[in-house]
Amino acid sequence: MLHKTHRSRWRYSIAAIMAGVGLFAIASPALADHTNRTVILPQNQTVSHDYFEAGSIVEIDGTVNGDVYAAGSQVIVDGTVNGDVLAAGGSVTVDGTVNGNVRVAGGNILIDGRIAKNVSAAGGNVELTHNATIEGSVAAASGSLQDSSNVHGDINAAAGQLTIGSDAHVGGSVVYWSNRVATIGSGTVAGTVTHRIPPSRHHARSWGFAGALFAALYWLVVTYILAALLYWWLPRHAQSVAKSIREQPWRSLGWGIVAAIATPIVGIILMITVIGIPLALSLWALYAVAILLAPVWVIIALRELFSARVSNINKFVALLVVAAVYMLITLIPILGVLFIIVTGLIGLGASLTTGYMAHQRLRHKNEI
Repeated sequence: MLHKTHRSRWRYSIAAIMAGVGLFAIASPALADHTNRTVILPQNQTVSHDYFEAGSIVEIDGTVNGDVYAAGSQVIVDGTVNGDVLAAGGSVTVDGTVNGNVRVAGGNILIDGRIAKNVSAAGGNVELTHNATIEGSVAAASGSLQDSSNVHGDINAAAGQLTIGSDAHVGGSVVYWSNRVATIGSGTVAGTVTHRIPPSRHHARSWGFAGALFAALYWLVVTYILAALLYWWLPRHAQSVAKSIREQPWRSLGWGIVAAIATPIVGIILMITVIGIPLALSLWALYAVAILLAPVWVIIALRELFSARVSNINKFVALLVVAAVYMLITLIPILGVLFIIVTGLIGLGASLTTGYMAHQRLRHKNEI
C-alpha cells in the first residue's frame, strides 16, 4: 500500500511538472514578437477575465478574476489572481496572492506569496521563502530547491540539491529523487521523508506506459496553451486556418505532404551551398515551428465543429475537451500514429496555404 502511495505521488509530480515544462516550451516563440515589450497591470486595475500576456517584462500588480498566462524574460505576479497562474521566463516571481494553482517554469523561480492550492515548478533554481504559504502541495523539478515556507501538504521533488530550512514547515510528507541526501531541518516535516535514487536507464524501461502517458499529458498542456494563445493573439488567422481544414481537408493534406518532403530537401541544398546556410537555418526554424503548430490548427478546427453542435460552452473549455480527445486517440496503438501523421500533414498544409494567401492579400494592398 505504501509503495502504491509513493508511486501515485511520483506520477502526480511528473504530470504536474510537465505542465510547467510545457509552458516553458512555448515561452521562446511567444517572446519572439515581444522582445522589448514591457507589460504592467497597474495595482488599481481589475481584469474580469483570463489574462494573456508576453513581453520582456510582465508585471501583474492588479487583480485578475481569471487565470493568468504569462511569458517573459522576467515575470512578476505581485497582485491578486483569483484563478491559476501559468508562467514561464528567465525569472518568475510570485509574491502576491493566488487563489488557484501555480504552474511555472524558468531559470530562477521565487515563490514569496500566498498560494491557495498547489505549486508546480520546473527550473534551474526554485526558492520558497519564509513569507510563502502554500495551502496545497508542491511538485518541483530543479537543479536546487530551497524551502523556508509553510507548506500545508506534501513536497514531491526531483532536485540536484534539496534544502528545507529550520524555519520551514511541511504539513505532509516529503518524497524526493536525488543523488544527494537533502538537508532538512529538525522537526520541519510533520510526515515521513523518503529519499529515492533516480532510476537508471535500465529501470526506466519498465515505465514504458507511464512514460507514454506523461508524454501525452505534456503534449496536451503544450498544445492547449498554444491553441489558446493563437486564439487570443491571432483570432482571425486561426479561424481562417480552421476554415481551410474543415472545407478543404484533402487539399490541405496534399500541400502538407509536399511541404513535409520538399522543405528538408531545400534546407539540405542551401546548407551545401554554404552561402545559403543562414537562410537554411531560418528555414529549418520555421519548419520546426510549423510542425509544432500543425496539430494545433487541427484541434482549433475541431473545436469550431464541436462548439457549433454544443451551445453555451466557453471556447477555451471546448478547446480543452477537443485537445483531450485528440490526445486519447493518439494513445491508440498503430491507429494513433497514423492519426498523428495525417492530421499533422493536414494542419501543416492548411497553415501554409492560408499564410500564403494572407501574404498575397497584403502584397496586393501594398501593405508589405
